[in-house]
Amino acid sequence: MHGGGYYPSMRRLDRYIFNEILPPTLLSLTLYVFLLLMNVLFDVAREAVANHISLGVVLKLLYFQMPQLLVVSIPMSVLLGCLIGIGRLSGDSELVAIQAAGIPFRRLTLPVAAIGLVASAVCFYFIAFVAPQGSYAFHLMKRDVFLSRYANTDRFVPRVFHASIPGVLLYYDALEEETGAFLRIFLYEEDPQGLMERVTVAQRGELSFDAETGRVNIYLEDGSTHARRLDAAATEGYSVMSFATYQESREAPGYIRAFSGGLRRNLREMTIPELLLQVRTARAEPNQVVRRMRLGHAQAELHERFALPVAALIFALLGLPLGVMNRRGGKASGFALSLAIVLVYWIGYSILRGAAEDGQMDAVLAIWLPNGVFAFLVLLLTLVRLRRAPSGAFLVRLSRAAGKRLSTLAGRQRRPAGTVPEPEALPQPAAFPQIIDRYVVASFFRIFLFVMLSIYLVYILVEFRSLVGDMVDNDIGFGLVLQYLVFLLPRMTNTILPVACLVATLVGIGMLARAREDVAVKAAGVSVYRLLLPLLFLTVVLSAGSYVIQDRILPTSNQEAQRLRDLIAGREPRNQDPRQPWTMSPDGRMFHYRTANSDRSSLQGLSVYRLNPRTFAMEERFYAEQARYDGSQWQVARAWERKFQPDGNNLKQLEQASVNLGVGPDLFQSEDSFVLWGIQRDAAQMSYSDQRRYIHDLERRGYDALNLRVDLARKVTTPLIPICMVLLGFPFSFRVGAHGSLFGIGLAIGLTVIYWSVLAIFSALGSAAILPPLLAAWAPNIFFASLGLYFSLHLRT
Repeated sequence: MHGGGYYPSMRRLDRYIFNEILPPTLLSLTLYVFLLLMNVLFDVAREAVANHISLGVVLKLLYFQMPQLLVVSIPMSVLLGCLIGIGRLSGDSELVAIQAAGIPFRRLTLPVAAIGLVASAVCFYFIAFVAPQGSYAFHLMKRDVFLSRYANTDRFVPRVFHASIPGVLLYYDALEEETGAFLRIFLYEEDPQGLMERVTVAQRGELSFDAETGRVNIYLEDGSTHARRLDAAATEGYSVMSFATYQESREAPGYIRAFSGGLRRNLREMTIPELLLQVRTARAEPNQVVRRMRLGHAQAELHERFALPVAALIFALLGLPLGVMNRRGGKASGFALSLAIVLVYWIGYSILRGAAEDGQMDAVLAIWLPNGVFAFLVLLLTLVRLRRAPSGAFLVRLSRAAGKRLSTLAGRQRRPAGTVPEPEALPQPAAFPQIIDRYVVASFFRIFLFVMLSIYLVYILVEFRSLVGDMVDNDIGFGLVLQYLVFLLPRMTNTILPVACLVATLVGIGMLARAREDVAVKAAGVSVYRLLLPLLFLTVVLSAGSYVIQDRILPTSNQEAQRLRDLIAGREPRNQDPRQPWTMSPDGRMFHYRTANSDRSSLQGLSVYRLNPRTFAMEERFYAEQARYDGSQWQVARAWERKFQPDGNNLKQLEQASVNLGVGPDLFQSEDSFVLWGIQRDAAQMSYSDQRRYIHDLERRGYDALNLRVDLARKVTTPLIPICMVLLGFPFSFRVGAHGSLFGIGLAIGLTVIYWSVLAIFSALGSAAILPPLLAAWAPNIFFASLGLYFSLHLRT
């Protein structure tokens, strides 16, 4: 065995094991990167739609994120690849044959270690050289896109009340086509103490944003400012000042100021030499507490650049003994086991790193301890396998036992010569559901739940890892992070539901086909189309749940998730309150109140503004401390009315009076749109009915709502995507049976990428008015469902 043929045979064996592990490793890497990229793509796509980002910029943002995704994915992929590859060799008893040939178990570690070393080298290259530059470029581009969009005045919709500038409510009537300046402007301001309010009206104005100082500059022309002391009588404390030009500077919101100024590199975006400099600088810090914190942060990041690549090697070596033990578990069991191991590793790593950054533990020990624990586990499991290595005698006993078992099974199938078994009656199709329906649903649902939970786990791991730095920097507890992750679940559910349905269809039906159970169904006189019926029924239920989540849960959960993310990042939460008490009557008067009862029939602090429709000069202003609607008129108390003339203003005081304002409480009860109540919200934060009313009001006011109409149509079509995925995956699932479940997962990734690409193209065509909104939203679903039905018609039934 150790003669001249030894080394060629060993090289052949190494190549064989290498080729057995490499394909599932690469496919696992593709799968993990795809799953992680979906999460990034969702956020980038949302920003792209909100900020009109071009496709080129979106692709660059995704490209800059790829190194970080690879750093996380490579160790997990190597572990899963080894579990699947070694598990296949063990399950088919090839490892038994190898050891029976006199090759020791420890010899198998060489090809596995070779794969682990290659993965470690690739991981180190990305984490040390590519990921820091990519992460910095990503944040730099995202900042530039965000700030340029914030500085762009076309984000302010005409005839809408905007409250995105702190302390200022902005309304304007139209845009000047040549310059993009605002025409006919209304500004409302109130000091934080609630002692003074100012109303400024102007014929023309402009806004600009200074990215360096983080301030918003307001420039107005040909207008006037009406100032009133809120604690003074009606006859006092009111002043009017006209101006030809007016300029002031305001602070931008906190979440905008966080992006302004020079963007410094954080530790994750620094190279290794820069981190070494940070370590030396931290050691020179005179304050002991500050020195411990700064040193912990810098050393933790520095040693992570080496610890994570080493983890790839350790995971590869760990996959060898675990793959042997998991011989009967299959690929799904290997996937679940790899996720469990990664979960334990990342939780322990994150906790220890947090302790190191807080100065409670030595950074070197904290970062390397998880690797040490798992390396010890590798050694322990390997020793266990060496002690259990089968001997030749055991193999003989095993072969004899297998022979006896086969003989017994053969004997059970012998029948007396000349006898013919009685034919069994073929089962006839019956009402839904049958046993076969429950069997198909169980196979589908088992894989569906497995895929959903697996993707949830990957998302949470990556999201948690991205939050660790902010948690430490801003002293955020796990409770707030847990709340954030909980509010992310509805969004994640609707994002991954189509993928889970497609994978469950391809793999679930593929497993039935691989076991030839589809042949048994056809032999029983049942068409394979009958297998599709329970899948469609279950997917319709899932789609209905998806619509409920999208329409009832997502608007609230998205807002809360954004608020919690801002808090974790140490930013001022952005204002998302849709119910600003401002509205407008059909004749163009503006109404504002401070508080009201539930049905808006009793108002406190009611103000009414009548403006000149051509110049927007203030013509009349009415105010009442109390206003109650009696069914026909408003009963007001402590009220006054001012009419503004070129030669002065006319004041009329009303202690108790009945007035006809021309509107009733229904104007204030209306939820026709969030335009009336203040802040323009994106489609993800509105239900279907809210967005439909929002679009109606925008179009009534003369604003182009084409993009919103496309989004509205997609609110109906998006929950139907799982049904299209099942129809598309069903005919392909029978091919999966011949190639294995990993082929099904890879096929699901490919089909999902194609679907989302087509969806993006049709959405762009709809937004560009090339296609009607309904056609742009429905075309992808119709196309892929028809494609699935077409291929299904060519199946052998």
